[in-house]
Amino acid sequence: MRRVMIALLGLVLVAGVSTGCDSSTPTISPTVQTLAGSLTEYFQKVLDMANPSPDVRQVIERAIASGHLAATDYESAHAAYAQCMAQHGFEPSFRKTPEGYYIELPYTNITDHQALNDADETCSSGFALIDIMYRVQQTNPSLVASQSLQAVQCLRRYGIVDASYSVDDFDRDRGADTFPFDVYQTDANNCLYEAGYAYFNMNG
Repeated sequence: MRRVMIALLGLVLVAGVSTGCDSSTPTISPTVQTLAGSLTEYFQKVLDMANPSPDVRQVIERAIASGHLAATDYESAHAAYAQCMAQHGFEPSFRKTPEGYYIELPYTNITDHQALNDADETCSSGFALIDIMYRVQQTNPSLVASQSLQAVQCLRRYGIVDASYSVDDFDRDRGADTFPFDVYQTDANNCLYEAGYAYFNMNG
């Protein structure tokens, strides 16, 4: 689902409202670029920018009406995605974060990568947009548009880095692929993935 999610993430990130970024504090200032002024506004922008299927549109419209995307809608869409992949011969595995978001783990021992990609594209059509919206709702409460800032805020929240660790530090460390923490440690790995940076140890 990652390829579809990347394309959709680019779509929903276009909805920023302010300019600039805050590299030192998790509190949102007037200069921080955000996805929208509120979750409801964000959901509406996603609906206006995307062309969802009728079923997905109903989910988004319910989210707009209530001001949040229901966990039951997310769980239902996630289960349908997993079932669809299984029907195509692939058994996806996931890790659920404390925020209730499922991280899809890499497939192993795949011999037909094209078949996997085709199945992923087919099965993601009814799930990827809901997945991204739920990820934003659950893991990015400030609706910051900067992936780096979101990652830093989460890392601070879990005590993985201290308040002196800035977005500039994160971007420098990411560029050098050397962080002052273990990127495979579960909490750190969750923070990175939820911000759009996937790190997986393929050596076991």
